Amino acid sequence: MSERTEEAKAQRREQRRVQARAVGAYLEAIEAGTPMVKRKRTPDRIRMRLDELESADVLTALVIVQERIDLREELGGLQDKTGEHSIAAEEAAFVEHAKAYGDSVGVTYAAWRELGVSSKLLRRAGIDWTPHGT
Repeated sequence: MSERTEEAKAQRREQRRVQARAVGAYLEAIEAGTPMVKRKRTPDRIRMRLDELESADVLTALVIVQERIDLREELGGLQDKTGEHSIAAEEAAFVEHAKAYGDSVGVTYAAWRELGVSSKLLRRAGIDWTPHGT
């Protein structure tokens, strides 16, 4: 095999690693529960959860208090100096690399959505909804 062919293969492998890192960083950020990409809660679901919390026994209340502490610590780790939730860098890299990465490994629009990627961000990345199999 020629040196050029090996060099081209190495470049493609590096490009794929860059794409995978960009996509992975964004997916990890949304998995961490960044509020800006969470699905909105309905008033009924919020009321139902509040009722559950108010009727909790003392042991459940203890777990809830710890969960609240853990969530506040996690939230603090996600905030930048302005106090805003910022995954802008991860989003920008995702938009740049997601389509090529997804196409190369066969990821569908539905799979991105199931992992919590917004339809708006997918459009920005050039990933359009198409019926499966077309």
